[in-house]
Amino acid sequence: MIHLSEIDPLTSIFNKETTQKLIDQKLNNKEHCCFLILDVDALKSVNDNYGHAIGDKVLENLDLLFKNHFRQSDIVGRIGGDEFIILIQDENIAESRIQSLLQKVNELKIEELKDFKLSISIGIAFAPNGTTFMELYRHADQALYQTKRTGKNNYKIYKNDEN
Repeated sequence: MIHLSEIDPLTSIFNKETTQKLIDQKLNNKEHCCFLILDVDALKSVNDNYGHAIGDKVLENLDLLFKNHFRQSDIVGRIGGDEFIILIQDENIAESRIQSLLQKVNELKIEELKDFKLSISIGIAFAPNGTTFMELYRHADQALYQTKRTGKNNYKIYKNDEN
């Protein structure tokens, strides 16, 4: 029962509360890490044009991709709707992992979507520049919306409050 309460029922990865708790534990140890917010581009369009069952299939496929792409020591969670959070433990490999992930999402094939190309937008913040989950979340969210304003299917790194 405890395990089920920590998991998002659709994707079988950590839910928002568990993700936040696990990340705050890592931050309490003053670890250097990379905090990502990932937003599925055009999921609303998928739901509207292909149905919510296909939208759910997209989320399930992305979940599997994220779990296979990142290491077990990284934290992968769904915070709701079409947004995911990933905490990469080794900030030195973060950018190469993110670039590779963008490509893999673009190559993901879901039969029902035919020629529809999936993509994600990513906002990035680094700890210890942020010292709490909420601070990193706010910074990564600012970077995410910068990514969306500049064309999606990419990533931006939070630099400062002017980002």
